[in-house]
Amino acid sequence: MVCGQRELIDSLKTALKKTDNLAEKSRLATDIAWESLYINPNHTLAYARTGLKYAQKANYPFGEATAYGTMGLYYDVVGDYNQAIESYLEAIRVLEKMDSVEVNLASNYSNLALIFDYIQDYEKAVFYTKKALKFEIISGQKDGEIISYINLAAMYRSLGMEDSSLYYHDRAIVSGKAAGLDSYKVTYVNVGNIYMDRGELDTAEYYYRLFLDYARKQGYDQRNFLAYAYSGMAELHLMRGELEKGKAYADSSMELTIQMKFRDLRKEIYNHYSDYYEKKGNYKQALVYMRKMTNLKDSLGNAEIKKQIETLEARFQNEQNRNHIKELQTENEIKELTLAKAHTQRKLFLVIAILALLTLAIVIAFWITARKTSRQLKAKNTLIENLIRESHHRIKNNLQVVSSLLHMQGLTLKSKEAQKAIDDAHSRVKAIALLHQRLQGSSDFELIRLNLFLKELCENVLKSMSDKPENIELSLEVGDIRTPTDKAISIGLLTNEFFTNSLKYAWRQEEKLRVRICISEGDEMKITYQDNGPGLPEDLEIGQSPSLGFTIINSLISQLNGTLKILTPPGFGAEISLPDEH
Repeated sequence: MVCGQRELIDSLKTALKKTDNLAEKSRLATDIAWESLYINPNHTLAYARTGLKYAQKANYPFGEATAYGTMGLYYDVVGDYNQAIESYLEAIRVLEKMDSVEVNLASNYSNLALIFDYIQDYEKAVFYTKKALKFEIISGQKDGEIISYINLAAMYRSLGMEDSSLYYHDRAIVSGKAAGLDSYKVTYVNVGNIYMDRGELDTAEYYYRLFLDYARKQGYDQRNFLAYAYSGMAELHLMRGELEKGKAYADSSMELTIQMKFRDLRKEIYNHYSDYYEKKGNYKQALVYMRKMTNLKDSLGNAEIKKQIETLEARFQNEQNRNHIKELQTENEIKELTLAKAHTQRKLFLVIAILALLTLAIVIAFWITARKTSRQLKAKNTLIENLIRESHHRIKNNLQVVSSLLHMQGLTLKSKEAQKAIDDAHSRVKAIALLHQRLQGSSDFELIRLNLFLKELCENVLKSMSDKPENIELSLEVGDIRTPTDKAISIGLLTNEFFTNSLKYAWRQEEKLRVRICISEGDEMKITYQDNGPGLPEDLEIGQSPSLGFTIINSLISQLNGTLKILTPPGFGAEISLPDEH
């Protein structure tokens, strides 16, 4: 699929070079930007801007709007939501001056609404979804109209307005039936969930059964619908006290998830089993399933993206191997030049001994040869440095692609646990990419200046996780310490884990969060981290914690042969001692 997409991009680029029509150039450049969005996002913005430039020269408003909309998609994918909102609004501004563009207006308003929904500004999300709905109704886009109704229902439920949510679910059902479309039927399970929350079990059962009938008619590939339907019925019967019926539905749902290797739903089913055994008085078995549910929380998000991460890691490893081969080839060339120089010198001394009368001429020839060889060696050294910089540049770019793909994956997930796992992985990849970015512009490829690296790392974490940086007071007490690259990566990841945890759990909105990071060198390197948050729970065993964050911290310290000491309150504090490598 990617190969075919690249061929399409190449054909569009060829057409772009051949045509002299500015409006056609605008359309082709924007098409290239769109096709590049998920295989090379960096090209998307450049070609969208090129499409905008051609559209403005040709006085082609529709091309301008399309280019702005594509730029909005790019910024949305890379997580720059302010720029994405600005681009969508520019597209809408241009389109509103035109006629017969209701489909395009609906698309841009819908994309704008989804951004506000993602950042949990539900009131603006509702406002722009209603704008999109208006133009979908005008243009007769029945599928879009139904999706907008379902989106509005979800947004109103997030606002706690269940009656409004039910109203828009009902609108989706009415519109779907009138248009003869089945897509509206997925909303039945959402309606059932609302009535379950209200304790209206009979009404909830009515909608669950409607969804169950719809799910049974779907193809083999849509068995996940049936699994969700069985899970809803299981919860319903367990709440009624009909324990055996509830367990039977839970068994059916579990069987389907095993067949499909569909782990999203298993946490919910484990909860049904735990509820069943608790009500039966078998507390030991209830606890077993409760632990299974807890253990699955941390692993679920990683399992969903495991295949994608493995593919990306393989590409990254191949790129490293190619760079290593180039470095070896360069080293061999230098050795050959050194041997050639030694051979020339031996010949020169032999000629001097035999032909004393030609000494002056030979000295001059040797000087010329040595100067040429010196220039060659200098050129080869420059080439080596450029190859090393290029390797770091490529590694940084590959990590940025991994980061973008993780972020895009996160946008499609509904599970908060999965989204959290994606966000944590995204933060760790960005920390490693930052180190390679610093190495790219460095004159010393073996050592990293910790104070500059950690300052930039903390600023990036703060920028991405806090909308009120003025309420964070960061004290970074790190001298001009230079440390090897591998050790710097581990220290950067440790700092990233501690600082992101402070921003997530230690920051109380009513007062400033104060964070102190101190690194000193002596007989051993000592890293001290402190914040003024509530600290760790008293019963938490750091070495036994199932948290992925603490697992990573313990693993990194172990790799460095270091030790971890948790400081006493107030706040959270940790002291890491690392032995001197020399």
